[in-house]
Amino acid sequence: MRFLRTSFLLVLVLVSLFLIFFQGLQLGIDFRGGTLFQLHFSQKLSSSEMENARAIVEQRVDWTGLKDTTVRPWGDEFIIVEIAESDPENISKIEELLKRQGTFEAMIDGNVLFTGLELRVSKDPGEGYGVRSNNLWVLPFTLKTEAAKRFAKGVFHKCVGLECDYTYFYIDREVNSTLLVPAEMMEETVLVDRAYVPFTELMLNTGTMALSLEQNAEEEGYYKLTEETKQALLKNKKTTKKIIYPNKLDVSSKLFLKKLSLPLREVTLDESYLQTATNLRAVIALTPGIANMEAPTTHSPNFKIFTNLTIQGGGNTFEEAKERLSSIVILLESGSLPTPIDDISKEVISPSLGKFFLKNIFYIGILALVVVSLVLFIRYRKFYLIFPILFTGVFEILLILGVASLIGWNLDFSSLAGILAVVGTGVDDQIIISDELLRREEKEKIAVNFLQRIRNAFFVIFAAAATLSATMLPIVFSSFAVGRLVGFAITTLFGVAIGVFITRPAFAEVARYLVSKFEKSQD
Repeated sequence: MRFLRTSFLLVLVLVSLFLIFFQGLQLGIDFRGGTLFQLHFSQKLSSSEMENARAIVEQRVDWTGLKDTTVRPWGDEFIIVEIAESDPENISKIEELLKRQGTFEAMIDGNVLFTGLELRVSKDPGEGYGVRSNNLWVLPFTLKTEAAKRFAKGVFHKCVGLECDYTYFYIDREVNSTLLVPAEMMEETVLVDRAYVPFTELMLNTGTMALSLEQNAEEEGYYKLTEETKQALLKNKKTTKKIIYPNKLDVSSKLFLKKLSLPLREVTLDESYLQTATNLRAVIALTPGIANMEAPTTHSPNFKIFTNLTIQGGGNTFEEAKERLSSIVILLESGSLPTPIDDISKEVISPSLGKFFLKNIFYIGILALVVVSLVLFIRYRKFYLIFPILFTGVFEILLILGVASLIGWNLDFSSLAGILAVVGTGVDDQIIISDELLRREEKEKIAVNFLQRIRNAFFVIFAAAATLSATMLPIVFSSFAVGRLVGFAITTLFGVAIGVFITRPAFAEVARYLVSKFEKSQD
């Protein structure tokens, strides 16, 4: 039992080595480069609005502070985002998140039931949060009191028999836009998000005008503008905010749209075209209970106001459903931008330091170990204590890197600084333990003294760890204010937890055994 903690430490070190070797480590933008996004807002922002926008963008792309992300305003119209990511698929997902203004709205009969500012997301699986085996995602949320009352009145008696109306959930609803739709999609009912809904009702809630396209007989699979649609576009040019069209539009029709000098948005033409084009996130049918069908009026005693509701949606695969749920949560929790983004550009960032700097870090680390060893030798002149202290420091580094590999956080300057801080604190704690064990008084009660001395040492260690954690936790929870310091804080908290609960107890067991053995032999 004496070396149980030591065995546990060795097992975790082996697991960390396995993760580092087979899964690898993600390096930050300084070491491996990344991508720079330039966001241009549709109008100038005040200093407070710009700071709010910066915080929202930072929360969307890197809420943990572990992805080595830099977000900074540039003037009163631009925000620059640098992130250590170069995979095209991931870049595309990030770009999609950045494009969103993030305005959430729940609609019925063309009226807003509530917005994202009036709800609080719950990520508790016990309340249904997550993705089901049938690729259905579920997002529970709680409405504020006034929003709950408005929702109850808005959906009151919206059922006829067993047939109930649908509620539509949007993020950045394409209101006052013109949607170009192939004629065959403008049927009486259309399939949207696993539900057959009336096409006119979908357009009413979206707040867009739909114009039809016809197939181009000369280009198979492509569509063209009809003369009637062209005239409607010209007529409504002054009131149209944006034109949304499918990617299968022929060349001549695209040229016509460009001549209108209006904002254009191209959307892939597939089975989810209408949903993607309108920014519709979910369609949910009401139930007689939610619609208060048993209450004759909204003033009846049995009229119910529901504050806890759910949004549901689906995906073609489990991963797609999980991704959709994640993107909605990120947008809802980060909030909406003060104004829409009208343009986003990106470029590749080459690493400024790369392998050369990593090699230097390795050499500096070796040099630091040599210096620490020399200091420890001068203090103790006992090799049987020096080597365990050094190995414990190395093990702490491996455990932190193992955690980094497991959760995939990008190691940047702040992360490395956090690791160095933790290892330095670890050496201090091990010196405290060693000093307590080497005290000479009451040698005849040495076995009892060892236990008491270890308790004394750990009292100091736990107090120091609690103080450090109390300092770091506010940084984590106030990430909107301190940005990349969150990475340093989280790394430090991981290191403190590993040290207090794993490496320090293991070192204490080893040191206790070695001091008992060598000190007794010298008496």
